[in-house]
Amino acid sequence: MQKRRRGESKNRIVIVAILIAALQAAGTLPFAVALEWPLPGSFMSANFGMSSRGDVSLGVTFDAPGQQIRSVGGGEVLFFSESRSLPNGFPLSGGSMLVVSHPQELVSVTTGFMPGSVSPFLRMVKDGDSLGIAGDGGVSFHLIDRLKRRFVNPAVLLPPVADAKGPIIKSLRVIPSGAGPGGESTVLGETKYLKQGSYEVIADVWDVYRESSAFAPYDLRLVVDGSQKARYVLDSAWSDSGKLHFSAEGETALANPFRIEDKMSFGSVELKRGRVMITVSAKDYTGNARDATYTVLIE
Repeated sequence: MQKRRRGESKNRIVIVAILIAALQAAGTLPFAVALEWPLPGSFMSANFGMSSRGDVSLGVTFDAPGQQIRSVGGGEVLFFSESRSLPNGFPLSGGSMLVVSHPQELVSVTTGFMPGSVSPFLRMVKDGDSLGIAGDGGVSFHLIDRLKRRFVNPAVLLPPVADAKGPIIKSLRVIPSGAGPGGESTVLGETKYLKQGSYEVIADVWDVYRESSAFAPYDLRLVVDGSQKARYVLDSAWSDSGKLHFSAEGETALANPFRIEDKMSFGSVELKRGRVMITVSAKDYTGNARDATYTVLIE
């Protein structure tokens, strides 16, 4: 059942446009908003940038059935629906959606409420107000910059979660450029020699938040012989010409690095004859960092 609000038709157009239309923008996040977690961070089951079978998370997911979902900050409720689809027929994940407008053009979108747990009289909310109860299918939380039309990584604005462990660099491998996902790859560290040429560099890197969880790190860099080739900072995401983009810099960086088997691609690097040092660096949200360096002889 859908609850109607003031100016609902206008707000629906705005929200549907934000969620479905192309998101455009890049650059440093300008927000000075202090937000709180909608659910305790200990219930987090997926974070921004996690990729599984080609599906990249643009928010945070919680596994917390029966827990109170709270407002991350003060604001106005724009839209609420308990339905399997939005008004335009677009499928609604979790069977519910609550949209709240916050200061500085931020919009929070929460799905996955227990049916009937959200009050139809919600209008204005304050920090920490109860919004409803988490359902059994997981709670999805997204932050959107309405002005610049992009998804914002919630972890950038939420209080940091205690984490003393650095990211894990499982492997770094190379594939001849142009070979694509089916190309034969070489794992660095398992070989000392490569033929001269252009190679796409693929990193399998995870941030260990809990013993049983492997999340996406926040900051990733590729350095070859002391020169940074690519860097990704997972602070926001947007769409341009139907393609997903993340904040990236460097001569080889790709707009969407999740290109091959849900691993992080640093793009193609030209490796010339001689001894080459290749370093991948990863950092999490609390500043824990880890580096791995591989030395290869290029023939």
